[in-house]
Amino acid sequence: ALCAKRVPPQAGTVAFLTLAVAQVLHLGNARSNRAVLRGSVIVANRAALWALAVCAVVLVATVHLPPLARLLDLEPIGPRLWMLITVLAALPALAGQLWRARAGPDGAGQGAIAPA
Repeated sequence: ALCAKRVPPQAGTVAFLTLAVAQVLHLGNARSNRAVLRGSVIVANRAALWALAVCAVVLVATVHLPPLARLLDLEPIGPRLWMLITVLAALPALAGQLWRARAGPDGAGQGAIAPA
């Protein structure tokens, strides 16, 4: 488009991976009405941890295995962009967990929306 010369080639890769990692990290918000930020709760579901690990490997592979990268039109990225992706992708998951922690165990605390 008009500003195509200013867009770095990795921009699409960063956008794709940020969305994908955010969806993987959403697992903590989707699996429980309660906050899962405590260590004992985070590691309680072994199947979820394995799923998280498999997804992480698949996402790294999509960028760093040339056939997959070509198929998905992704560019190689370095550690700094991976850090940016991880931080940006974690923000919605963290916000959801903070909301749940504030709402309390039954979801009716300070952060909950009153029923109509």
